[in-house]
Amino acid sequence: MRITETAKRLPGLEKLHRVTRDRSVREAAFVFAITRVMIFVIAVVVGQTVVNLEGKRFYQDILDPAVSFRNAPVARKLKQAIARGDSSWYCAVSEEGYERQPFDASTQRKWAFFPLYPIVLRIARTVTGECVGTGVFLSNLFFFLALIFLHKLTLEWGFDTDTANRAILYLAIYPTSYFFSLPFTESLFLLLTVSSFLAARREQWLLTGILGALASATRSGGVLLFPALVLYSILRYRSWRPKEMLPLLLIPVGLVAFMILLWRFTGNPFAFKDVQVAWGRQPAFFISTLWEYLRNPREVAVPWNPIALNFAAAIGTLGCGFFLLKRREWALSFYTFIALVLPLSTSSLQSVNRYSSVIFPIFIVLGILGSRPKVDHVIKIVFIVLFGLLTALWAAHVSWALT
Repeated sequence: MRITETAKRLPGLEKLHRVTRDRSVREAAFVFAITRVMIFVIAVVVGQTVVNLEGKRFYQDILDPAVSFRNAPVARKLKQAIARGDSSWYCAVSEEGYERQPFDASTQRKWAFFPLYPIVLRIARTVTGECVGTGVFLSNLFFFLALIFLHKLTLEWGFDTDTANRAILYLAIYPTSYFFSLPFTESLFLLLTVSSFLAARREQWLLTGILGALASATRSGGVLLFPALVLYSILRYRSWRPKEMLPLLLIPVGLVAFMILLWRFTGNPFAFKDVQVAWGRQPAFFISTLWEYLRNPREVAVPWNPIALNFAAAIGTLGCGFFLLKRREWALSFYTFIALVLPLSTSSLQSVNRYSSVIFPIFIVLGILGSRPKVDHVIKIVFIVLFGLLTALWAAHVSWALT
């Protein structure tokens, strides 16, 4: 007993003990461990599944899959699955930087990918000497921290512990949650946006501005924190207070710095936006993107785009925004709407399900709605089934799960 008490008095161990007793840390650790193990198991099993298609006629013959771990290159299979889609682009930016040539949107270029995540990846890679595994480690670390801060934010926003617990659970089992464990920007962006709102809630305005600036250097949607947090500040103090507003002017700095860099490299400061044409994205009114699907709802999925699932994610996010509006959570509601409008303004529903995973207020809403046992069960069943299915499709290299 004395040894335990003495250990607690040691500075480092005392802090560790305090951290492990934090309810947000404990709940996040449990949710993180369970869901990340699920992803790993599904990825390994699917990666080792072999289907002999020789002489088979699909729809007529029975397929005979086999799973074997005998002499199986598990690590290589996992790396192949991870290093696909945008992961390869972020690794390329971290290793090679951006193209320095006049702007040209006739082909896909690295200008579409914001610099902060590749910069962090490049720094970490100097220690590990490897990109893909380093990206996986960083993304998982960022996601774990994001779960902790979302739990704390939900509590500090005035909701109870059960709501906070459900919010991070629903986030971790969201159908596209596996992206939080891949070398994508999702986990870092989520961490920065949640942290910026939490800092604003705690009236740490300089920290809010710095975190917002980092978010706008991670993804274009980071700049949307500026109007949302300005609105929050005005509503909080019922007046325009320059002392709080001025630090928020830091938020667009990350985006502006990237635009200056692109202007030097390509002559076009909006290259990150204009090059989206090469990915089939065009400027459009966001309602028209949704209406386009409603005109032909029988087209459920096309290559690289599970349209019906993306449409459902968009409608669900809109519903959460209106729920927050009804509860007069003006800043959270406003952020939810504008964070969804941005990807819908590209004339395509592609990746909307993934983009909605970082719009954190929707999980607070789901946490509230989940207080009813039947709703909680429905959310869990739907999310876990889709989460498992999409994770398996991702591990099988199916394009629907790579966007």
